[in-house]
Amino acid sequence: IIKDLNVTDTCLLITSALHMRRGMQCFEKLNVPVKAFSTDRYTAMREFNIEMCLMPSAFVLLAWDILMHEWIGFIAYKAMQYC
Repeated sequence: IIKDLNVTDTCLLITSALHMRRGMQCFEKLNVPVKAFSTDRYTAMREFNIEMCLMPSAFVLLAWDILMHEWIGFIAYKAMQYC
């Protein structure tokens, strides 16, 4: 759509922090200037104690699933030459 509209103005890309790299590269491939704004982040305060090191966290397992999904999406976009 952006390519067909011949967009030359700077666009604002609003997406998840995990999708930002892939989204930015898609805009850059089309030579469309883009500014990024992340809607979320998957970070927290770091805690270094024995309990945090030894006890598995359900959130960490979920985060790995999300990260793997994004990596696979990034590889697929590269293979399809979207970015």
